[in-house]
Amino acid sequence: MTFKEIKEILRSENINSQTIKLLREALEEFNSIHLVGNFIGDKGAKLIAEALKENKTLTWLNLCRNDIGDEGAKLIAEALRINKTLTTLYLSFNNIGTEGVMLIAEALEENKTLISLDLDENNIEAEVMKLIDDAISLNRNYVSELAKFLSMLDLKENVTINLTNKIKYLKGFQIINQEVLAEELEANGIKDPQSHIKQIKDYIIENFFTLTGICKNLDSIEGNEYHPFKIKVILEEILKHLDTNFLSCINYSSPLEESSTHKDSLIGENNTDLTSGEI
Repeated sequence: MTFKEIKEILRSENINSQTIKLLREALEEFNSIHLVGNFIGDKGAKLIAEALKENKTLTWLNLCRNDIGDEGAKLIAEALRINKTLTTLYLSFNNIGTEGVMLIAEALEENKTLISLDLDENNIEAEVMKLIDDAISLNRNYVSELAKFLSMLDLKENVTINLTNKIKYLKGFQIINQEVLAEELEANGIKDPQSHIKQIKDYIIENFFTLTGICKNLDSIEGNEYHPFKIKVILEEILKHLDTNFLSCINYSSPLEESSTHKDSLIGENNTDLTSGEI
């Protein structure tokens, strides 16, 4: 599909499941899209937002000068909570106000992939704009911190060593753009970042039951931030995000679903009792 056809879809007055499907399929063909000055409004923003929820290719999107208001910003914010590939978004010279920007700022509490967001020349108060700037800075720092941890991760050591940090950082696999992560890994001295990412994926698969078995027996990790069942979901989502069909790889029977697990399962190979809280 050409850019001209995409623009025609976005300007369509008839938004339905078919137009959403057409746009979703069209966006999958591009890594970047430049849609400046097409005045698609909030209706066009709705189409873009619906497509972004499932898009896995687009990393750069320019929607400057498109008459997008708070309603359109709300829909884009909802998409950002789900999208895990978009790294750069331009929304300058629109009609977005404080309400719309606040919703985007809240979405960035969940989205850790977006590292560049331009909202210049909108109806935004300085204090609210600072929330956006702070969120984007946190995202950039998170990517750097994640890459640093993964570049130093010893894939041969017992998975129970430094368990809390491993759970925290392995979660990054499902919320970070893989190309951006690969670039950061390379900056941290990893010569073949794609191979390193694959090794970490294999590490997660190999230790999946060990991690979930341990988590079943811990009342909390870091003040309930990582609830046992939440950790199970995180690990499964990591595998899903890496295009690994976990259920077909191994005979699935999660330790979290067992009625009981002996405390001995909490003892790592180094004989460290993980119930003591010293992880």
